[in-house]
Amino acid sequence: TNVGTLQSVYIDETARLIRARETYLFAEWFGVGMAEGVLQACGKRGTILVRPSTFVDVDFLIRW
Repeated sequence: TNVGTLQSVYIDETARLIRARETYLFAEWFGVGMAEGVLQACGKRGTILVRPSTFVDVDFLIRW
């Protein structure tokens, strides 16, 4: 579905902040799974920190 928006913010060469806004699809869980899949597909180990601000707005800090 086309629900909400995602914004990728450059932090540095090994980190991105992903801002999910108005995502009504359990962004906290789906977002972590998608980030894990991207890291795995790229052959990278990393960490994903999640900061929900509302039920539909979540920030993900992804480091590898």
